[in-house]
Amino acid sequence: MRKALPILRDLIEEYSVTIAVLPTGYGKSRFFQYNIDLIDKLGKIIHVLPLRAIVSELTIDLKKVLGDEVGYQAGVYIEGAHKTPFLTTRYTIATLDSFFMNFY
Repeated sequence: MRKALPILRDLIEEYSVTIAVLPTGYGKSRFFQYNIDLIDKLGKIIHVLPLRAIVSELTIDLKKVLGDEVGYQAGVYIEGAHKTPFLTTRYTIATLDSFFMNFY
């Protein structure tokens, strides 16, 4: 197991906003897929990612586990997934630009 991931879990449980800057391939994007219990504890998660391809892949994978509780906001169409321009789903996956568009 990656040493920083248990620390990341502790930080997420302690602070309402957590930003993780870790190397590529470390497991940041898949973190909640393997820590589903945290989603129940936190209530709402907005997961911001840099690329539409990662948003698409993660949305499809998490939808298999969480169903309609997963939505996305990005300049891409994902078949069978709920696009949520106002970030209203319990677990929303968004690109950085789409996330910031909600503040204008």
